[in-house]
Amino acid sequence: MKVTVGNVTKNIPQEYAPAIGMISEEQHDAPEKIRLSPWERFLYAEAAWRSKQTSTTKMYLSDVEPACVISQWNRLSECRYVVEYKAGLDDDHAKHAIVPVSVYRACPVESRMMACENFTS
Repeated sequence: MKVTVGNVTKNIPQEYAPAIGMISEEQHDAPEKIRLSPWERFLYAEAAWRSKQTSTTKMYLSDVEPACVISQWNRLSECRYVVEYKAGLDDDHAKHAIVPVSVYRACPVESRMMACENFTS
């Protein structure tokens, strides 16, 4: 489906439709191209996930934009995927959110990180 954000026109998959109003014109990597770049695909996947969350989560993540995805493994070889967000203007600490594997897969390989720290479920 074709979407226009400001002066940028993009073809996005139907599953990213809830994210249309959450991505600004400045966040697009390649505004001259109609196809999504790998980073834009990740932004739309993360925003579509965020749009389906509770109002508390939406408010918590309202003023930040994603920086990378980290895959974390525990001692039982279970994995979870965590999006790390850039710190907001009034916040010194980065924010994190556990996301489904579909958001992780949408992230470009160069923006993925592996964490060897343990976590408890």
